[in-house]
Amino acid sequence: MASVVLVEAVCCSLDDALAAVDAGAHRLELCSAIEVGGLTPSIGLFAQVRSRVGLPLMAMVRPRPGDFTFSTAEWAVIVEDAHRLIGSGADGLVLGALTSAELDPRLADIASLRPHTCTFHRAIDACPDPVSASRCAREMGFARVLTSGGRATALEGAATIHAMAQEIPVLVCGGVRAENVRSVLHVTGANEVHAGPRTPHGKPFMGDVATFGAHSELDAGALAALVRAVKE
Repeated sequence: MASVVLVEAVCCSLDDALAAVDAGAHRLELCSAIEVGGLTPSIGLFAQVRSRVGLPLMAMVRPRPGDFTFSTAEWAVIVEDAHRLIGSGADGLVLGALTSAELDPRLADIASLRPHTCTFHRAIDACPDPVSASRCAREMGFARVLTSGGRATALEGAATIHAMAQEIPVLVCGGVRAENVRSVLHVTGANEVHAGPRTPHGKPFMGDVATFGAHSELDAGALAALVRAVKE
């Protein structure tokens, strides 16, 4: 296992971000709508977090839930959001797009806004050959890929993650917690971990979870335990 391991915390609010700092996270990813895998955060949310947090701050750029093949109109939104988030102080962006099952070449222009700092997110796991796709992401100027190796958990996808790590640094995710993080790092060869353990908070609107969703917040205790575990 690498001697220095970076823990990136997924945050969906200012409260999440402040809790992640207290828990010892090394870098934050800010997004909205984590229940659908994360969408672009509002500029207002980003500005508030940026003004209160000194850690490296990554911003998700994803205009809608679902697949990662975007129309011309959706791409215009992606470009606008990317420029605004970078202009507001994002240290890097977290994004991904595909044309059928290949990486969308338009991503290179956005990655160039923050050369060698952006993360290609889990769209990489939708590619039939994530190892080759990882090489392509590196050639586009991405700093790393966020992956569980195309499987539900990092441990299940460990062999693929290890192969991807030979092409580009990997930010490993997928069920990574304090109790298994050392095993995950050992079998994947990764030295960056992405985690956002959450707990339910409050009540859904009108009690209808299916229609209106439910609110959750970062589980700071679980995150702090993960940070301690990577130091052991």
